[in-house]
Amino acid sequence: MKAILLRVLLIGSLILSFSAFAHPLPPGNYLGTCDSCFMHGHTLDCVCKDNNGFPNSTSLNVHRSVCPYVRNVNGELRCNAINRGAQLYGDFQNSCRACFIERGTLKCQCPDANGVIYGTILPNARQCSFIQNASGRLQCRDNYTHPQTHDVEAGPLWNQHHAEHACPTVCGRQGAHWNGQWHTTVEGQMSVCSCDFS
Repeated sequence: MKAILLRVLLIGSLILSFSAFAHPLPPGNYLGTCDSCFMHGHTLDCVCKDNNGFPNSTSLNVHRSVCPYVRNVNGELRCNAINRGAQLYGDFQNSCRACFIERGTLKCQCPDANGVIYGTILPNARQCSFIQNASGRLQCRDNYTHPQTHDVEAGPLWNQHHAEHACPTVCGRQGAHWNGQWHTTVEGQMSVCSCDFS
């Protein structure tokens, strides 16, 4: 009886010790297509499905000041500088990668029309009403009226690749533009695309 009680106490103390050091997972749409996710310091480790549904082990430094929102891009964890609650707005996040903000300056790697990647920066990014990728260079568009965002049901979306093909059409049917965000509302049955309405 003493041996059983000691084992229960030992297991309980290990669980409490582990939970004291556990970090919450960062927000992002990766949660719908990645499994076995855990934090190790500032590193997020997951097994994410690629565009073909095959699992891939992937890691990403997700320190909050560097990466406020995480996406699964073809089985790889990727950081987005913006999310719904961020102070930046624009479609640059649909093509630019490795974006982060440092002292008000947005820094990204953005492709031009030929797919050549450029390191680009945009000072005072929070003052822009809309940020876009202009041929591999971040560009601020002034006098932009922010659209209203609504979730539109799309049926089941299985991964990021599927969403990238389906959501532009789903939003287009509503006279809207897909802003790159989506999430699953009922596992295996229903997902929604986040659509911007002018």
